[in-house]
Amino acid sequence: MEKLLIVEDSRSSAIMIREVLSQLYSFDIDTANSLKEFQKLTSDPQNQYFLALLDLNLPDAPDGEIVDLAIDKNIPSIVYTANVNKKQRTNIWEKGVIDYILKTGPQSISYICEIVGRIYKNREMKVLVVDDHPAFRQYIEQLLSTHQFQVFKATDGKQALDIFKSISGIKLIITDNEMPELGGIDLTIEIRKLANIEEVSIIGISAFHKADVSANFLKNGANDFIYKPFSEEEFYCRINQNLKMQESIEVQKKLNQEKNRLLSMASHDVKSPLSGIYNLCQMIIDDPDSNDNMDLLKVILEAAEQITEIVDNLLDVSVVESNQFRIEKESIDIINIIHQRIKLMEVIAAKKSIKITFNFPDKLILEFDRPKISQVIDN
Repeated sequence: MEKLLIVEDSRSSAIMIREVLSQLYSFDIDTANSLKEFQKLTSDPQNQYFLALLDLNLPDAPDGEIVDLAIDKNIPSIVYTANVNKKQRTNIWEKGVIDYILKTGPQSISYICEIVGRIYKNREMKVLVVDDHPAFRQYIEQLLSTHQFQVFKATDGKQALDIFKSISGIKLIITDNEMPELGGIDLTIEIRKLANIEEVSIIGISAFHKADVSANFLKNGANDFIYKPFSEEEFYCRINQNLKMQESIEVQKKLNQEKNRLLSMASHDVKSPLSGIYNLCQMIIDDPDSNDNMDLLKVILEAAEQITEIVDNLLDVSVVESNQFRIEKESIDIINIIHQRIKLMEVIAAKKSIKITFNFPDKLILEFDRPKISQVIDN
């Protein structure tokens, strides 16, 4: 089981953060309220933390000593502090932390949840870095590795294209523009022949501050663009924003697929009782004086109620989106329900030379949802 460590001198704050994260994610969460407790937890070899949230100022470590200890133990860390000046901010980034978050109330808790979730997902996220300068390529790799991404590197667009074709699941490409073989814009054009803007995010980078460079990147399919030099905070914000948008689109696509599946099922469930209603009405018209007509009208009413519930569920957006339909049980004679459904379908069956036989007890009381069991019997 994955483990997260929260170090916060306020016990109430630590508990609140732990409870919120526990509702969102399935990993285990340990809490510590001091440097001493942190050292005790991290000295246990069974405690392998994929991430730590660190209070910068603890009673027994008032000057951020805990950050250095966490980095020395190779624990990716997010700094959580009530205030930070420009010098402290620079010092925090130089230590190689993932991020720092100011304690500003509910909004900071929301951001903690977002960045923790991002780091948790990043370990399965493949990123391709394309740049012909080894030093800059290594710098970008270091930034991405800090945020736990799986990083692949290419020295030019041609090599990047080969890597993209050979390695499945690359979700983000960060590419320089000026390269000897196949520049960044041309690489973007080629990638878009293989994957659309919703499937793979492309961020263009260039040291040349020309207006047409960024425009050409974006017009040819890039999701974003950054000029060199850039701040590390901006770099991470751009990446997180693009991946968040990509994931939102993927969720929406899955939701739409689920809606289409439910609509297809509903169409089938409505068609059967409608056909039965039509045929029973035809029987009543053909023989209006039949003694069976009252029973036929009861069957028609039951089928109409079933269709009404199906339509109501489809109109209830929350039901469709959650894919969780309500089950309302009641004690009913299932034999009577089966008789009604056979009556509804036997006219259709007769037209197809199909005879329906039924051999069950006279009565059997069970608890079930009447409309839904009717759908099951019809199917």
